[in-house]
Amino acid sequence: FFHAKLKEALLVMMFQEEVGDAIQQAFAKVPDGAFSEQLMYVFRVMLRQNQRDLGLARIFIKELAFVRGERHGIDLVMEGLFDKLSGLIERANDRDEIAREIDSALFAYNLFALYFAFLVLWLGNGARSSEGRRPSLRQMLELQLNAVSGSPSSRPVRKRSRASSRRGSEQIATRQ
Repeated sequence: FFHAKLKEALLVMMFQEEVGDAIQQAFAKVPDGAFSEQLMYVFRVMLRQNQRDLGLARIFIKELAFVRGERHGIDLVMEGLFDKLSGLIERANDRDEIAREIDSALFAYNLFALYFAFLVLWLGNGARSSEGRRPSLRQMLELQLNAVSGSPSSRPVRKRSRASSRRGSEQIATRQ
């Protein structure tokens, strides 16, 4: 029991240092430009940090979500990330890249959830690099960003072909 508490505290300290540093580096040099590019820059810096030590990254993913009692250090790092993401979102909102009614704090959680899901998919498949992963992080984020775009004309309109509509109808019919 005592050993487990020390292990959790050590993991939290390492998380604060490793992930906290990556977040600081990412937001210190966010380039000017489109929100999607800014977001990809931030998440790429974080992915590169994870790539430096895949074993540690896997431990963070598997263990830290369920740490009890020692969460304060994790929460501080994550609150800092969500605050910084919210700031990026608000600036994108000011540039009309995101619809006005989007809550920046809540949207920050959604974007991180996509990043985290991508991280789990990448680290779970044993690949050394996240490159070539499908769907890519960019694809996942752009789908979300298109849904909250500030300008209706920038939202892609996707028409389903008749064949795909029929296949979908046939699949629904066979499930019933």
